[in-house]
Amino acid sequence: MTTKRVFEIVQNEMCPYFNMMELKMFLFDYELFSDFWNNCKRGDFMIFIACILGVDFASLSKTRGNIANIVRHLMRHEESIKAVDAAMSMPENENSNSGYLLKIIQDSINVSESGYIGDATIAYYFANIAATLSLQGSCYVIYMVAAASRYDFGHSFTECEIQNMAACICRKYLTNCVSKHF
Repeated sequence: MTTKRVFEIVQNEMCPYFNMMELKMFLFDYELFSDFWNNCKRGDFMIFIACILGVDFASLSKTRGNIANIVRHLMRHEESIKAVDAAMSMPENENSNSGYLLKIIQDSINVSESGYIGDATIAYYFANIAATLSLQGSCYVIYMVAAASRYDFGHSFTECEIQNMAACICRKYLTNCVSKHF
């Protein structure tokens, strides 16, 4: 499939985190979508396209969990780590109405009530939760991981580095699902 056709599919969707013309410029650097997918360094574009194409909930959750896992070393709450682990190990047949997701949401309430507002863990954790609930949340997890990385005084990743890591994760977990649509 051509990148032009992919853009026709996604162009009417709204994403508050990037301009659709920016996506169009990146897409049109390639003629074939497979070339774009294999070379893209923007995880937000990739996960956005995967959501629009209707990739299954479990695959998207695994992807988002693995993206959130980039900053696992900064997480202080056991519930945050459990939520990321749950997303990364989501069974294939789970969907957005499952008890699995409800458990993750309940854990988020427990973390938010703990009073660790200064701990960046909350931001990572809620990024993961938001990602399970909406298209925009799928992109949001990447930006929250980038923001959280700034609190890592040992090694703070740039947003470009986070985007590239997220793109590699998207290729690993979403390529087979996305390729079914073409």
